[in-house]
Amino acid sequence: MHIEAINLRIGKRVRKLRESWNLSQRQLAEVLDLKHPQSISDIEKGGRALKAYELTVLSGFFHIEVKDLLGLKILNKPVVQWRSEKLSVDSKDESQFVQRCNNYKFVAECTGSNHGSVLPQLPHYSPQTTSYEDVHEWAHRFRKALSLGDKPAYSIRSAIEDEWGVWVFSKELSSASAACTKGDFGIGILLNSREPRWRQNYSLGHELFHLLTWGPEIQPQKWTDSFKKRNETLANIFASALLMPEESIRSDFKKFVSDGSIQWYDILMLARSYDVSTIALVWRLANLELIPRSTPDAFVSSKELSELDKGLSRDECSHSSRLPERYVRLAYKAYNDSSISIGRLADLLETSVSELSDELQKYDILLYDNAYKATISTS
Repeated sequence: MHIEAINLRIGKRVRKLRESWNLSQRQLAEVLDLKHPQSISDIEKGGRALKAYELTVLSGFFHIEVKDLLGLKILNKPVVQWRSEKLSVDSKDESQFVQRCNNYKFVAECTGSNHGSVLPQLPHYSPQTTSYEDVHEWAHRFRKALSLGDKPAYSIRSAIEDEWGVWVFSKELSSASAACTKGDFGIGILLNSREPRWRQNYSLGHELFHLLTWGPEIQPQKWTDSFKKRNETLANIFASALLMPEESIRSDFKKFVSDGSIQWYDILMLARSYDVSTIALVWRLANLELIPRSTPDAFVSSKELSELDKGLSRDECSHSSRLPERYVRLAYKAYNDSSISIGRLADLLETSVSELSDELQKYDILLYDNAYKATISTS
């Protein structure tokens, strides 16, 4: 095959990938650090060959192998469900999210850990036919299965990672609260680290519902607006029921009731004990008919209560590290077992070899400590 034909084939491949990701030629030029979008036009028309390092950059951005970028087979873009009020999200955020899922799967397989194959599925789900009672029952069942206890927010993240192989990442997002994805590359949830921890907890429960109901027959992109709204409502109900168990909420609420009333201060502190937002708790109490249905609106419209809520301190210790601690430890184990090189370890931790030691110390791991290789006889 002549070089011109090869360049044209690769150019068509780049164009289809760019269009599937809804990128302009200018945006793709920025990915390759090219000054003019005309360069992308030339590449797509076969008039300019991609350099070796540009192939590497593109394969990383589109989370495919270089050989796939050069091949004839067009891979489908992974489906990522975004929780966003905007019509579009940053394609770089989506690309990095899927690439991180690929990386997590890689280190999990290198170390013999699970990689998302045991996540339960909820059969016969439909926003039209699934009831609120069904969702409450599912939340109760999965809370018990994961042994989350009375205050699930404190253990849910590690539980779904360890038991179900769901990989939870955090990143500062400008246009979305969260996202989830599921495919051959693994199962992942992306949270917005700009949001407070208790908001992230709720988003985690919300996205988990989408993963549990994710099946080949579930195609939200084809749903009507009413179906989409109902689906989001059910996800919110699931998150509330999962993070605020009815039996625990009723028991704790009763402790603060005196003469048929409860102080707002006690409700604010109750939200903190469950590590959820106050408005999420207020809605949960209203849905359980423990307080009037009008209370959530009263809370939202009250500047005084809003200021009081902000003024009461919370434990600001966040679990939204740049990369999940379990992922980092598995990546290091792969290196410690000589399954990957130090350069590959740096790539997986999104840093350089020169800064790798400092990055690992953030997770209390010493890069060159031979004690990790010490063995214990089992005989």
